[in-house]
Amino acid sequence: MVRGGRRPGYSAACSRINRNLTAARPQCPVVSRQARPRLDAPQGAHGMTGNGMDAMHTEEREHRLVMRMLTKWRALANGNDFPRRSQVDPLTFGEDWAHCFLIDVDPVPERSRFSFLGANLADPSWPIFERQCVSDCVDGTLLRVATSYIGRVVARRAPISVGGAALHFDVPILYRSILLPLSERGDAVDGILGAANYREILETEEIHLPMMATTETAISR
Repeated sequence: MVRGGRRPGYSAACSRINRNLTAARPQCPVVSRQARPRLDAPQGAHGMTGNGMDAMHTEEREHRLVMRMLTKWRALANGNDFPRRSQVDPLTFGEDWAHCFLIDVDPVPERSRFSFLGANLADPSWPIFERQCVSDCVDGTLLRVATSYIGRVVARRAPISVGGAALHFDVPILYRSILLPLSERGDAVDGILGAANYREILETEEIHLPMMATTETAISR
């Protein structure tokens, strides 16, 4: 967490992020299965040195996480509409598994429950993992924004990736997330495989409005 005095504009950035999170639902461009999805890294770090270059490299890692998850999901599906939840093996995902979560889907999305939550996404307000509902995710956290579009994934029956600016325990961040549908029977979506990671927006970093925008990409099977 960032400590010390806040530079001018830092608190204003937090306010803009809050407004952005309550704005209208973003548009969802559809990307064909054959074409490689273009999930651009969040803007604002290019042309920097020092901490700025570190931020850019972190964003590239975030981008690669989403692409790795999509590649493995497609491999598991093996030409079917969805992989089965029973096919999801933590060993397949290696170090990425700490950024992943599994959700048992309920007809009411907010009642869907976590069946697994990676170590890097653990919520400190949950001293014990007890298959909490998605609605138990604390507002203003990465886990909240990363699970906020479950209903859209179920309705579209396709992966969706969302990224942009958010707050994580009152710290401004840039994040990426992806939700990938699963089905044990092969027809209805009954599970979600998700992943998310982030970086803090540095106090020394220029904060521009384009960085505040949330982007959503729906990926066709």
